[in-house]
This record gives sequence, C-alpha cells and structure tokens, in this order.
Amino acid sequence: MCELSVYGDQCETVRETTILLVEDNAVMREVLRELLELIHPEWHVLEAENGLQGIEVAERVQPDVIVLDFNMPVMNGYEMALSLQERPETSRIPLVLNSSEDSANPLVTRLRAMCSAVLNKPFSLGDLEHLFGDQFPQLHGRRQEFTPAFHAVPA
Repeated sequence: MCELSVYGDQCETVRETTILLVEDNAVMREVLRELLELIHPEWHVLEAENGLQGIEVAERVQPDVIVLDFNMPVMNGYEMALSLQERPETSRIPLVLNSSEDSANPLVTRLRAMCSAVLNKPFSLGDLEHLFGDQFPQLHGRRQEFTPAFHAVPA
C-alpha cells in the first residue's frame, strides 16, 4: 500500500477511493485507518494530524471523503471545514465529523451542520461498516451538496 501524508512519500498509483483522516490522536488515527482498511482493503487511507496539514493533503489529493476531529491543535475541525469550503478544489469534498465534543459548543453545532455525516466517539466497527458500507454511496454522492445526511451513534 502506498502512503501519502504531509511528511512525504508520493503514491505511484491512485486507488479508486481515497479517505483522508484528520485526527491529532495518533492511536485514534491508527485505529480508524486499520478499521477502514479492514472494511475496504482496496481503499487508500491518508492521514494528517491537524486541520492545517489536512488542508494541505486535501488540496494535493482531493480525497473522496474527509473524516475529521473537532478538537485539534494548530487548526481545529471547524476552522478546517471553513477553509475547505472557501477553496474551489476542496469545497465539494464530503466531511464526516468524528468527535466526542458536546454539541452545546456552538462551533461543534456549526461543524455538524457542515458535515455530510457524524460518527460519534466512541464508535464501533458496525458504525464504520454502516457509514462506509451501506451509507457510502449516499455520502460519496454528496460531493456537490453540503447537507447533513447520516448520524452514526455508538451502539
């Protein structure tokens, strides 16, 4: 599998579906990546550890979907989503919020409204299978819309 991150290495081949994980917690990124690769071994999963790095990768690669956390250093998920929407090359990429943040925070509420789906932490393999299996055609089809679609809640 080819690796592409803000740290280097270019892919020699492009896979059919590319997912960008933007998460500051290295363990959470690894768990998400491994579970997504278990569900879809043919997918290319990229990683970034904060919103600014996520924007850099998204501009270079234009992934099919971006899974992002809210609370990250350098640039949080809300700031990243705003920046992505302002850029023509990234404005139509569907976003999936993966966070444990309380929706009492007005920025989290705004970010939820900007995302095509919400995957609440903690999540299960079943939640991922539903979102990136059954719901993926609808999620992926939302590249030209920015409307909330699906909310996975912990089992």
